[in-house]
Amino acid sequence: MEKNTKYGIADMSADLFARYGIKGTTMELVSEELHISKRTIYEHFADKTELLCKCIETRSEKSLQAIRMGIVGMGCLQGLATTADMVYALLDTIHPAFRRDVEKWRDIRELIDAQYRMPLAEIVTGLVTQAKIEGLVEPETDPSRVMDLAEGLLLSAGNRSFDGDDRRRVFTYAIKVCLAGICTDRGRNKLETIYNHHNI
Repeated sequence: MEKNTKYGIADMSADLFARYGIKGTTMELVSEELHISKRTIYEHFADKTELLCKCIETRSEKSLQAIRMGIVGMGCLQGLATTADMVYALLDTIHPAFRRDVEKWRDIRELIDAQYRMPLAEIVTGLVTQAKIEGLVEPETDPSRVMDLAEGLLLSAGNRSFDGDDRRRVFTYAIKVCLAGICTDRGRNKLETIYNHHNI
C-alpha cells in the first residue's frame, strides 16, 4: 500500500489516533511518523477532522470485512463468540486517550455509530436470529440487548488495570457466560463444545 495515497495515509494514521488520541495526533506527528510531507497530507485531507473521519471509515471497513469473512461457514453461536473476540482484538489496540477524546466529540461518536456499531449490530442480529431458528437461544432473546451487554463487557474489559492476557481471558469468560445466559440447554451444550475445541 502506498503511504502517500489517501487510503494509505488514513490506514496508517489510524494507528496514531489509536495510540495518541485525537488531541495528541497532530498533522505534524502524522507527517513525521509516516515520513511524508504535510503538503502531501493536505493534498488529500482538508484538516485533521477529515483525516480522522477517513481513518474511522477505513478501520471500520477493514474490521467488519474481517468479521464477515472470519465467520463464514461457522455456526451461529461460534460466529457470535468469534465476532466478540475480533471486536475485542480491535478495541484492545485503542489507547484510553482516544476513548476519552471521543467522549468529547459528538460528531465522531455518531460517525463511529454509523460506520461501525450499526453494521456490527446487523451482524449480531443475524447470528442471534439464526440461533433462535435453530433452537440454540431462547425465543424471547432480544438481539439489541445482546449487543448492549457485549458492548458493556468490551468497555469494562478495556478499562481494567490487569495485563492484556488476563484482560482478554476475563472478557472471553464474560462473553461465554453472557451467551450461556441466552442459550437453550442444547445451545449451552454446543457453546461448551465451541469454547473447548476452538481457539476463542
